[in-house]
Amino acid sequence: METAIVQTPADPAPPAAVSPNPETAAAKPPQKTPPAAAAQARRAAVVPQNLRVSLDIDQDTHRVIATITDPETGEVIDQLPPENIVKLAASLRAVLKPVVDRVA
Repeated sequence: METAIVQTPADPAPPAAVSPNPETAAAKPPQKTPPAAAAQARRAAVVPQNLRVSLDIDQDTHRVIATITDPETGEVIDQLPPENIVKLAASLRAVLKPVVDRVA
């Protein structure tokens, strides 16, 4: 299985500013948030800062599997697509492969 590892930065860059829609901007004046409060809210919304992302290619489905782990504990935080979807795709491939091979 091939693996690529991506390390998340300790302090991610702030999201790009979005221009307000002129139609909705007139109806609702934008609420101003102090910069310090906005930065604190952004940091609170970000899940753990130090995550490890590994990209693997599943041998049965030939799909990329992203696994997000905590580098300190090795605990798997999330997997995309989830394990049950990977197993379902492998099962469907095994069942449908003879049908597709005959038709094609």
